[in-house]
Amino acid sequence: RVALHRMVSLTALAGLALLPGFPANADNPAVQRGLNVYVKKKKLDRIDSYLPPLFLAKEQLIRVERIVDSPADARSQLRSGSFSGLRENVRSVGEYVSREKGDEQIGKKLVGTFFGELEAADFALLSASRSEEGKRAELVSVARARLEGTITALDALIAELPQDVVEKSRSIADAVDSLDAEAAM
Repeated sequence: RVALHRMVSLTALAGLALLPGFPANADNPAVQRGLNVYVKKKKLDRIDSYLPPLFLAKEQLIRVERIVDSPADARSQLRSGSFSGLRENVRSVGEYVSREKGDEQIGKKLVGTFFGELEAADFALLSASRSEEGKRAELVSVARARLEGTITALDALIAELPQDVVEKSRSIADAVDSLDAEAAM
């Protein structure tokens, strides 16, 4: 009975720790330092290892924009090819931007804008693929605008990086793209 009482008490205290006003929540710096001991973060690779896949993903976004009139095919393209490691690559580039600028929020904001636009485009494509013919054109138009916003957000993220690294990575992406084009022939 005593063990049951302790278990209920500990469960209640653990639940309190999740409440926003409770001092032991995850926003508390002392708690974050304590949790960071247990959370292993992967060290970032060199920035030029993340950029070429982003340039290839941008090209794929442009291709998706061209086939947006077929929402199911467009959504399928958002889940294949260069998009396989997109989340990690964008977040890593956002971390580099934050480090480069000395402001953690700038990278988070750029990354958030990118993912917000991408998710809105995906949702518009999903809605268009499930909608009736009359409403589909409107949703396709929304999806097209959101895809353009995604490309703009990606460009804004990349624009915050040193130009020499961007140009080197762009040339690598162009070489990979031309090799892929040759292989497809």
